Amino acid sequence: GRARRVADLDTLTRVRDTVAAAVGLPRFARAEHWAARWTGYVRVPAGGVWTFRLTSDDGSRLWIGDQLLVDGDGPHAAAERSGPVALRAGWHPIRVDYFQAGGGKALSLRVQSAEGTVLPERDAFGH
Repeated sequence: GRARRVADLDTLTRVRDTVAAAVGLPRFARAEHWAARWTGYVRVPAGGVWTFRLTSDDGSRLWIGDQLLVDGDGPHAAAERSGPVALRAGWHPIRVDYFQAGGGKALSLRVQSAEGTVLPERDAFGH
Protein backbone atom coordinates (compact mmCIF):
# COMPACT_ATOMS: atom_id res chain seq x y z
CA GLY A 1 0.00 0.00 0.00
CA ARG A 2 0.88 3.67 -0.18
CA ALA A 3 0.52 6.24 2.57
CA ARG A 4 -1.51 9.38 1.92
CA ARG A 5 -1.95 10.24 5.59
CA VAL A 6 -0.06 9.41 8.78
CA ALA A 7 -2.73 6.94 10.00
CA ASP A 8 -1.90 4.74 6.98
CA LEU A 9 1.35 3.74 8.72
CA ASP A 10 -0.69 1.45 10.98
CA THR A 11 -1.84 -0.61 7.96
CA LEU A 12 1.45 -0.83 6.03
CA THR A 13 3.76 -3.85 6.18
CA ARG A 14 6.95 -3.06 8.11
CA VAL A 15 10.05 -4.05 6.14
CA ARG A 16 12.91 -2.77 8.29
CA ASP A 17 13.77 -1.96 11.91
CA THR A 18 16.86 0.07 12.68
CA VAL A 19 18.36 2.32 15.35
CA ALA A 20 18.43 5.99 14.37
CA ALA A 21 20.60 8.72 15.90
CA ALA A 22 18.10 11.44 15.00
CA VAL A 23 14.78 12.14 13.32
CA GLY A 24 15.67 12.71 9.67
CA LEU A 25 15.79 11.12 6.25
CA PRO A 26 17.51 7.73 6.47
CA ARG A 27 20.22 6.79 3.99
CA PHE A 28 17.97 4.13 2.50
CA ALA A 29 15.11 6.58 1.81
CA ARG A 30 13.61 6.13 -1.63
CA ALA A 31 12.45 9.06 -3.75
CA GLU A 32 8.76 8.24 -3.19
CA HIS A 33 6.22 5.93 -1.58
CA TRP A 34 7.74 5.03 1.76
CA ALA A 35 7.01 5.73 5.40
CA ALA A 36 8.79 5.52 8.76
CA ARG A 37 8.11 5.74 12.48
CA TRP A 38 10.68 6.95 15.03
CA THR A 39 10.22 6.12 18.71
CA GLY A 40 12.56 7.15 21.49
CA TYR A 41 12.99 9.72 24.24
CA VAL A 42 13.71 13.42 24.41
CA ARG A 43 15.83 14.70 27.32
CA VAL A 44 15.16 18.25 28.42
CA PRO A 45 17.77 19.71 30.79
CA ALA A 46 15.40 22.12 32.55
CA GLY A 47 11.70 22.40 33.17
CA GLY A 48 9.76 24.93 31.13
CA VAL A 49 8.10 25.41 27.77
CA TRP A 50 9.84 23.67 24.86
CA THR A 51 8.85 24.10 21.22
CA PHE A 52 9.19 21.16 18.83
CA ARG A 53 9.69 22.29 15.20
CA LEU A 54 9.13 19.53 12.67
CA THR A 55 9.88 20.20 8.99
CA SER A 56 8.57 17.66 6.51
CA ASP A 57 7.70 16.99 2.88
CA ASP A 58 5.26 15.12 2.89
CA GLY A 59 3.13 14.27 5.93
CA SER A 60 4.32 14.02 9.53
CA ARG A 61 3.09 14.00 13.10
CA LEU A 62 4.94 14.24 16.41
CA TRP A 63 3.79 13.03 19.83
CA ILE A 64 5.26 13.67 23.26
CA GLY A 65 3.89 10.89 25.40
CA ASP A 66 0.24 10.54 24.36
CA GLN A 67 -0.07 14.20 23.29
CA LEU A 68 -0.17 14.97 19.56
CA LEU A 69 2.02 18.06 19.52
CA VAL A 70 2.79 18.71 15.83
CA ASP A 71 0.38 17.78 13.01
CA GLY A 72 1.70 18.12 9.47
CA ASP A 73 -0.44 15.34 7.99
CA GLY A 74 -1.23 14.97 4.30
CA PRO A 75 0.85 15.38 1.15
CA HIS A 76 2.44 18.85 0.94
CA ALA A 77 5.60 20.72 -0.01
CA ALA A 78 8.31 21.24 2.61
CA ALA A 79 6.83 23.09 5.57
CA GLU A 80 7.67 23.63 9.23
CA ARG A 81 4.99 23.11 11.84
CA SER A 82 5.57 23.53 15.55
CA GLY A 83 4.00 22.95 18.91
CA PRO A 84 4.94 24.15 22.42
CA VAL A 85 4.68 21.94 25.50
CA ALA A 86 5.52 22.42 29.18
CA LEU A 87 7.91 19.67 30.31
CA ARG A 88 9.73 18.79 33.50
CA ALA A 89 13.48 18.23 33.32
CA GLY A 90 14.31 14.66 32.32
CA TRP A 91 13.33 12.07 29.71
CA HIS A 92 10.01 12.09 27.83
CA PRO A 93 8.69 9.60 25.23
CA ILE A 94 8.69 10.94 21.67
CA ARG A 95 7.27 9.49 18.46
CA VAL A 96 7.44 10.84 14.92
CA ASP A 97 5.52 9.34 11.99
CA TYR A 98 6.41 10.38 8.44
CA PHE A 99 5.47 9.42 4.92
CA GLN A 100 6.91 10.39 1.56
CA ALA A 101 4.36 10.32 -1.27
CA GLY A 102 6.32 11.90 -4.13
CA GLY A 103 8.09 15.02 -5.30
CA GLY A 104 10.52 16.60 -2.86
CA LYS A 105 11.46 14.97 0.42
CA ALA A 106 12.49 16.55 3.71
CA LEU A 107 12.39 15.71 7.40
CA SER A 108 14.08 17.42 10.34
CA LEU A 109 13.40 18.13 14.00
CA ARG A 110 14.52 21.11 16.10
CA VAL A 111 13.71 21.50 19.80
CA GLN A 112 14.08 24.89 21.50
CA SER A 113 13.30 26.33 24.93
CA ALA A 114 11.36 29.55 25.48
CA GLU A 115 14.73 31.13 26.37
CA GLY A 116 16.26 30.09 23.06
CA THR A 117 18.28 27.03 24.13
CA VAL A 118 18.41 24.47 21.30
CA LEU A 119 18.68 20.82 22.31
CA PRO A 120 21.65 18.92 20.90
CA GLU A 121 20.51 16.29 18.41
CA ARG A 122 21.55 13.45 20.74
CA ASP A 123 19.11 14.75 23.39
CA ALA A 124 16.32 15.64 20.98
CA PHE A 125 16.01 11.97 20.07
CA GLY A 126 17.66 9.44 22.37
CA HIS A 127 17.23 5.75 23.06
